[in-house]
This record gives sequence, structure tokens and C-alpha cells, in this order.
Amino acid sequence: MNDLPLADLDAFAAVARERSFRTAARKRGVSASALSEALRRLEAKLGVRLLNRTTRSVTPTEAGKRLLERLTPALGEIAGALDQVASERDSPAGTLRLNVPTIVARVILPPLVGRFMKAHPAITLERGDAKSGDFRAMSPRFQEGNVERNLALVEALRRIADAKGVTVAQIAIAWVAAQGEDIVPLIGARRRDRLAEALGSQAVDLDAGDISAIESAVPKNAAAGARYPEAQLVHMDSERQK
Repeated sequence: MNDLPLADLDAFAAVARERSFRTAARKRGVSASALSEALRRLEAKLGVRLLNRTTRSVTPTEAGKRLLERLTPALGEIAGALDQVASERDSPAGTLRLNVPTIVARVILPPLVGRFMKAHPAITLERGDAKSGDFRAMSPRFQEGNVERNLALVEALRRIADAKGVTVAQIAIAWVAAQGEDIVPLIGARRRDRLAEALGSQAVDLDAGDISAIESAVPKNAAAGARYPEAQLVHMDSERQK
């Protein structure tokens, strides 16, 4: 067992302490799915379940409790040593330019920027306009008033996804696939990591309780605003062109 990755042990300890994939991921600055994958590797290597996972809670098993008790002081010593070394490095400095749509800068960035600037006071942030080809600049769902309501739906779905140790995208794709054997989700991805994330949805098992929770969190037709502007829909719908 000497080849157990330290990062996976640390991931287990973080989730076990917080009893939440979402909270542990936020504090560590990683995705909940990354922590879930680390837990799967560790449990497979040890051959024992360390955490009990449901849509509502995450709790350590008896084996998990014993492991956490032994790991905590050791990980604390390692973290202290690394912090001491890191404190000797020069702090990052310079200008970071963010090219994002106005609505993203107004709604999503403020809480993130505050934490970032507190951690990196020597960095100056500048905001530029997003590329003209970004469809979100024209999408009704991303306009002021709609985007706030839609982000609230995403957060509601995220709580369910985090409880299962998967991403919002993965649980959404799994829900679509669960609608019937004649339903096949068609997923687009521009990057390999997004493709890998989407493919990971095949391993997500949803029971009746999960599906009910998802449909309660994001009811049918709950999204605010159309996906495309009305003028654009006319050109996309062959029935409207007749």
C-alpha cells in the first residue's frame, strides 16, 4: 500500500471532514467530480468503501472514520511543511485580462474576484469584451433578469450533483439518458476535458429518488428566456419559414 497517491488520501480527508463533495471542492479549488474520481481510485486500491454517498449526505464508513483519524495529523504536518516552503516564494504579480461578456462580469465574477484579489494582491485585473462570436451576448437566457434566475436553477442542480460526486453537466446528461431507451443525448464538446467529462456521465446511476430530486430542482420549462433570439428561430425552424 506504499504506492497510494497522497493527493487521493488528502481528497478523502477533505470530503470526510466536510461531509460534502461540493464544500470540499470549493475549499480546495477543484471540481466535485475530481474529488469523486480520487475517492473511487482510493477505494478501489484499498478494496474497502470509505464513504457512504446518497443524494442528501456523505458520511464516512467505520473504516473511513478510522483512516481519517490516523490521516489528519499526518496531513496537517505535510500541509504545514508545504506552507512554509511556499511562503518563501515571491508572490505572483502582473496584469490578468479577462475577456468575458458583460453579464458574466456583472453577475458571476464579483464574488470570485474578491477572493482572488485577497489571495493575490499584487495582480491587477482588467476586463475586456468577449469575442464578438460569443452567442451569449445575444442569447435571451443570458440577458439581465434571466441569467440570475437560470443560475439559481444551476445551483439547485449542482447541490444534487455534488451529493453524488459528479458535475452538473454529468448529472444533466445522465437525466436525459434516463428518459427512455429511445433517448440518446447528443453532446457537443470543444475541448478534450469537456468530452471526458461528458463521457463520465455514462457511469452515473440515477434511481427514482434522484430523478425526482432533479425534476423538483429544475422543473419543466423553468429556464428563463428562449435559447435563441426570436428572429434567429425563424431561420432555424422550417415550419416557420413556410
